[in-house]
Amino acid sequence: MLFGTMLIPHGSYYAGSSTHGLYIGGVVAANNITLDNAIISPEHDKSVFGNNQEFPDLNDGGDAKKVTIDSIDLNDPGSKNSQSLKSGGTAKFDYADGALKPAPSLGITGELKLSNVPNSYGLYYRYNSNGNNDKGEWHRYSSGAQTGTSVKLNQESLLADLNDQTKAIAGDVKTEAQKISYPLTKTSGIEFATTADAKAATIAADKIETTATFKFTLQIDASLEVTVPAKISFGTDILGNSSGESTRTVAINEIQLTQKTVADTGTPEEPRVVVYNPLLSGFNLKLAYLDANATSQNPFYITNNFKYNINTAAPVPLAPDKSDGEWIDGILKRDTTAQSLETRMGDNPLKESSLQLHLPYRNDYQISTDPYEAPMGWQLTL
Repeated sequence: MLFGTMLIPHGSYYAGSSTHGLYIGGVVAANNITLDNAIISPEHDKSVFGNNQEFPDLNDGGDAKKVTIDSIDLNDPGSKNSQSLKSGGTAKFDYADGALKPAPSLGITGELKLSNVPNSYGLYYRYNSNGNNDKGEWHRYSSGAQTGTSVKLNQESLLADLNDQTKAIAGDVKTEAQKISYPLTKTSGIEFATTADAKAATIAADKIETTATFKFTLQIDASLEVTVPAKISFGTDILGNSSGESTRTVAINEIQLTQKTVADTGTPEEPRVVVYNPLLSGFNLKLAYLDANATSQNPFYITNNFKYNINTAAPVPLAPDKSDGEWIDGILKRDTTAQSLETRMGDNPLKESSLQLHLPYRNDYQISTDPYEAPMGWQLTL
């Protein structure tokens, strides 16, 4: 029997059936190698150890199987959307379904499914916000080692943070009667890895020694919707008075619960602005008085007559000396900085929360039996 390797730097090698040899090693020859009915090892052409093509486990002497992260199961709070993903898959959830919770918690639950795990192993993760991040630091999931073939993921600390890694991408603005909206999509990636132990809380990308890896993408679809009053009425009692003013306060309400119908914008006398913002997206709402005309007795056109103020600021003219109105920036605004895990709307209110409009009493307005109504123009930007 031939064990090891035979080296023939000048010449050829020939073995016939009459040699009755069992070739377990190898032959390296400069010219030709011929085995004419020679008996060779049954594993010779497979270049593996063992009959099952598996390397023996050096710890217990048995056959070892490689650890694998098979899938991740994701569910929304109402179990209306359950998805099971293999590595490389994408899970999509939509606020329009009405089941997701407001950001940042989302309410999505997750569970990793593994196989061939040892008695103890480490589970690490890192975020992949741009879809091509392979240099991020790895963080240990939970405070210690894992032992089972399934790991439940805490949505408040992991999936919620994942959703917060990237800025929402907006589609084209949509306008309807009294509503302006943008479709929004947040797409973030996460990668899991198993290791032999869980001693380190964090591991650098070039230092980790993984036994299995798993990637998936979480896509959250939502919309930013702002419902505004079409007209604001100042009534009829402003005519024939020489002092004082008529004031209208525009109430502002930001919500994260799904709107099934058009939000209540109040009345022309008590107008409201309603913002549906489940992802706490940054935005800027602008205002202008439009449709002004050249009638000098029009109370909304008289220079420096129609005024506004935000919160406690001093009132200033809304459309000074401009017949086509003027956009006022920052009437209602949410900061575009990233929100922390603990952030809720109550903890991080809108930059501006109250808008007042002022029309002074005068006795030289154009006479009309109808209420004085200001047609308002609204513009939403991200």
